[in-house]
Amino acid sequence: MKRNVLLVDDDDVFNMLNSKILEKTGFHGNIYSVSNGLEAIHFLENLISAKQPLPDLILLDINMPIMDGFQFVDEIKAHPSIDHLLMKIIILSSSIDYRDRERAIKLGINGYVEKPLTIPLAKSLFQDNK
Repeated sequence: MKRNVLLVDDDDVFNMLNSKILEKTGFHGNIYSVSNGLEAIHFLENLISAKQPLPDLILLDINMPIMDGFQFVDEIKAHPSIDHLLMKIIILSSSIDYRDRERAIKLGINGYVEKPLTIPLAKSLFQDNK
C-alpha cells in the first residue's frame, strides 16, 4: 500500500536521514519535508486545494523556528479545512523533558519518540492503523 509521510523538522540533515531510514524499511510512497510548523500548514493546505491525499503520517519535531510542533498541532486542530484525525502524528524530538511528553498526550498526539529514528521504529509506525 502506498503511503505518504510528512517530515517536519528544521534540521535538513534529520529530514534527509529520516527519509533514508524510511526507504530502507521498504516504505512505498511519498516522503515530503518542511522546516517548521507554518510551512507544514501551508503544505497541507496546498494538498487540500489540489485534492491530493493528506499524509498518513507526520513525524514532527517540537523545537523549530517560526512555529513549533505544539503550535502546529494546535493550528491544525483549529483549521477548518484540515482533518487532523486522518493523519497519525508522532513527535520525533531530542527533548527528554517529561513536560513535553505530557503536553503531547494532552494534545492527543499518537506517539512521542526520541531522536534518532531507527529502522525498527520506522517499521513499527505503519503496523498500527490510525
